[in-house]
Amino acid sequence: MAAAPVLSWPYLSTDLLQFAGAKSPRLKLGVYSAVAATVILRGLTRHGAFGFSFIPVTTRTLEEPTFPLPEIPLVVMLGTSTSPIRRGELFAHLTLQLEGFDVLHLAHGYISDSFALSWPPGMHQDGVEGPGRLVLNADEALNDSDKVFTVPTNSRWRFQSLWAELTTTATAGTREIEWHLRDSAADVVAGHMLMTPPASNTARLWGWSPIPFRLRETGTRDFIGANEATGNPSQSASFSLPDFPLSQGFDARLFDVAAIDAAADDLIIQFLTEEWIEE
Repeated sequence: MAAAPVLSWPYLSTDLLQFAGAKSPRLKLGVYSAVAATVILRGLTRHGAFGFSFIPVTTRTLEEPTFPLPEIPLVVMLGTSTSPIRRGELFAHLTLQLEGFDVLHLAHGYISDSFALSWPPGMHQDGVEGPGRLVLNADEALNDSDKVFTVPTNSRWRFQSLWAELTTTATAGTREIEWHLRDSAADVVAGHMLMTPPASNTARLWGWSPIPFRLRETGTRDFIGANEATGNPSQSASFSLPDFPLSQGFDARLFDVAAIDAAADDLIIQFLTEEWIEE
């Protein structure tokens, strides 16, 4: 009597495959993680259940451990035992190997504390499909008017907002503040130069968002672009963000081009990005 076929493989079973490698299959996990997590691999064969776990590094670096099985699996589930893990933080591939070769890609996509990949049926989703995770970044170090933020390895960013505060020293000179988006070769692909540069002993506030916002503060500041009391459009203003993705190695730089007192002026930045894991 022939052995029962593997679920969703009507033409395959461990007994039907007549070569030695079919008796010792392996599951290969490919994982990218941006956070501390424990990945769990569970499943069934015809003769019992199996389970493995793996702790990936948190640098979004691809790791590919393999796990031996006694026979070809019927069902496989890939998830995490860590909470909270949100969509966009942990991305994985699952592949069946025979004789050291990848023979079937079972599933790939994001896993979270509320969602696991399973085979069958097997989900196949690219890391930049759908919504990413929201990440707040900040640099509030003083005595520095040149800020650079680089997209991490195997990541993609899309800016959602940026807030900047500049306080200049008594050193004379006009600060020429610019915001650059640059590729991995430091070539500027988009940018914004503030029209009315700040001078010495000045405090300035700027905001960037997909749609410029309007906010009044005690009747003196109008963040759409003008100061009600002085009419100065640079005292506090809001600007539109460019809406395009930045891949790994790209960066955002906000700085004083003139470098009047770069080691003493205080430039504080907070920005929100949507982030994906990009292979």
